[in-house]
Amino acid sequence: MKKNIPVLIVGAGTSGLALALWLRKKGISIRIIDKNNGPTETSRALAIQGHTLEFYKQLEVVDEIISAGIFVPELIFSHKNKNHTHMPLKELGISTSPYPNLFFLSQGLHEKILIKKLAQLSVVVEYGTKFLNSTQNKYQVEAILKGPLGEEKVFASYLCGCDGSDSLIRQKLGIKFIGKNLPQVFFVADVVAVGMMAEKAVQINMSRKDFTVVMPIQKTKSIRLAGIVPLESENKENISFKNISDYVNKSTNLHVKKVNWFSTYKANPQVASHFGQGRTFLVGDAAHIHNPLSGQGMNTGIGDAVNLAWKLAAVLSGQATSNILTTYESERRSFAETQLSSSDTALRIITSRSILGTIFRGFIFPVFLFFIIRSKPLLRFFFSLFSQTRIHYHSSALSQGSAGYARSGDRLPWLKTKNFNNYEGLKSLDWQIHVYGKANKIFSAVAAFRGFQIFEFEWNNLVQNKGFIKDAFYLIRPDGYISLTHYKQDAEILKKYLNEWGLDHSKIIKSQINTNENNLNI
Repeated sequence: MKKNIPVLIVGAGTSGLALALWLRKKGISIRIIDKNNGPTETSRALAIQGHTLEFYKQLEVVDEIISAGIFVPELIFSHKNKNHTHMPLKELGISTSPYPNLFFLSQGLHEKILIKKLAQLSVVVEYGTKFLNSTQNKYQVEAILKGPLGEEKVFASYLCGCDGSDSLIRQKLGIKFIGKNLPQVFFVADVVAVGMMAEKAVQINMSRKDFTVVMPIQKTKSIRLAGIVPLESENKENISFKNISDYVNKSTNLHVKKVNWFSTYKANPQVASHFGQGRTFLVGDAAHIHNPLSGQGMNTGIGDAVNLAWKLAAVLSGQATSNILTTYESERRSFAETQLSSSDTALRIITSRSILGTIFRGFIFPVFLFFIIRSKPLLRFFFSLFSQTRIHYHSSALSQGSAGYARSGDRLPWLKTKNFNNYEGLKSLDWQIHVYGKANKIFSAVAAFRGFQIFEFEWNNLVQNKGFIKDAFYLIRPDGYISLTHYKQDAEILKKYLNEWGLDHSKIIKSQINTNENNLNI
């Protein structure tokens, strides 16, 4: 008997799990498989950025995530193992995000929390199940899977490849990975160590020859070490921690007592030439690879998942036309490309063994650091950059109109006063309209007729300072981005936009799959 599901997700890392969780919260039936025998047991990706925590607030899982991890109050830069410079991180983005701090949680614990949340929504990850192949046509995807009971054929409306950097789905689609290797060999290790180390702080050690990073992992007080493998060891066939232990001890002033996990790698930042084809999409590491030291890769993958999830949910529930799915690649690939380019360039300079790299680490960076920690605007800029709250979709076809500094395509500026928090409504995972002032009756009637809730917020100086225009309207996407805005509450402008994308929440949804798909003999 042929089996049909709306969405088949291949890969149960953080991106796949976040995608599954959003879809299930919207009532979409899914199936999620993973070739491994269980969730990740090592710490792997650590940093969960502020924007990702905002998404987790929408998914009602942020409290569990925060209770399991650790906030990092400062960065400590050590030059030649002395001259310690402290950069405070506590509440650096306090006016930007509800989560203004750097936050760490091991990927193993991270995944287990999402898995538990999915189980509460009656979804169990099918571990030990491999994706073998797929074909697709205008109406469906046919996938061949191999699980504990053998091979099976599955039919899905959409296939999502969250299957990592060596993605078989990407390979089967013939989509290329584009990028260049960094020449250095990097190491990463989870250890138990003793020595001079500030509790909870991230310590970055630099000299003309060295670059190492010390990070707290979680409340168990285990430590993540990362950096460049010393030149005399990088050409060895099988590099072990023993080969670099003296270098690490000297660079970090730590004595490692136990190594829980150790790996070496060559940084290979790459981005897929396309993020999908037909009814198949690539998400996370399947679409882009970042250097782990940037703290951006996992968060970018979760951002992909959220972006794709709300669009798939809208199409499958009949609340939007399928052309909205074309904006997934245009929005997320553009950001991934920019992110890779900037982080790759910075990492190349910081870790380079060339004369330029030596000069930068030994002389330029200490001077640059001296000035940056004394500039609050610069510190806030770097927070918005690394927290991913600065991501925008200005050039997206979904972003139309303008009203003040809060532009279409911007992440909705966060506002919390004694009387309201404009992010509270985002927990609906649905479209909504914000008016900072008073909504007029005709505009409100049109919005209500199409099933869109209007949130009215009082106008004050704080609202004005965030870039809003009094009595303008802001149509907010499910992921918290402004899609349409205009300084006047013009019902015709709203109707034209909603018609363009087939957005109508007043429809009675009889199925989680579009009617035309239900009529297929699958």
